[in-house]
Amino acid sequence: MDKILFNCPLNISRSLLNMVKDFTEQEIGNNRFAFVNEQHRLEHKSSLLNGLEEKQLPILYIGMAFDFANMSDESIVNSFDLMPILELRSELREKAFANYNYWQVFAVVPFAIIYNKNLVTVIPTSWAEFASKDYYGKVRLPMPQLPVSRVTKAIVEDMFPDSLDDFVDNCIFSGSPIDVVNAVDNGECEFGIVNLSFSRLSRQRNTRILWPTEGVGCMPLIVAVRKGELAKVRKIIDYIFSEEVQEFLALQSFIPVLSKIKMPDIVRENQANIIWPGWKTFLSIYNSEAITKISGEKIL
Repeated sequence: MDKILFNCPLNISRSLLNMVKDFTEQEIGNNRFAFVNEQHRLEHKSSLLNGLEEKQLPILYIGMAFDFANMSDESIVNSFDLMPILELRSELREKAFANYNYWQVFAVVPFAIIYNKNLVTVIPTSWAEFASKDYYGKVRLPMPQLPVSRVTKAIVEDMFPDSLDDFVDNCIFSGSPIDVVNAVDNGECEFGIVNLSFSRLSRQRNTRILWPTEGVGCMPLIVAVRKGELAKVRKIIDYIFSEEVQEFLALQSFIPVLSKIKMPDIVRENQANIIWPGWKTFLSIYNSEAITKISGEKIL
């Protein structure tokens, strides 16, 4: 039985899988595919990479693009189908967020810089300010191996390479995204960086979002198809680009690719100002060494 592999952010993974599974059973039939939900596990190699090595790729991959950073161009060309060019809203096209030939973007996950409104009186306007010694120990991120932390490192490394060490030295890397939200909400830390959807989980309502002039980081979600199998899963891909799924993604504070779907209010108010360096830079910098050269007390 062909496998459909999901590797999506935690807050949508189960719901999106169930939506796709229900659609598939109604429109294609039961027992055609095995649905697998893979959560990010630091100690394990991904099923997608294992499948590539063992020549047992899933027929359809739905989720984060990071594993493609570990694949050669030859492996991608030989293992995945060329994708149809589907709609990409103008705000993403203007950011040069072009789709790659062998995968298709179906949503973009913005990251948020949050701050405690009771502790912060001067709101930074630029990423460069977070490299100042004034912010030592005041910026909280999840564990350094997790996507938000790796993407944030990539952003600073790409925009301000001479300030990367100073920025990292100011940060505390610990726990999960929700741990970051709680730490800022409780006043343990002044600033935090998380997936935008997690930023809404402030229990005490002490957090606010700031949007630097350069924009905020982001993470694309993609679909990719095993070589020669596009016809078998084309209905599923079209469903992921349907209004039903795209509206669901927008409700989670993601940027939907369909222009007819309203973007989250805070994204629209900030003109969808996201930082996107292009696929090659994004994958190569993201895949560089994770943050490790930090004093012991800074990774908890």
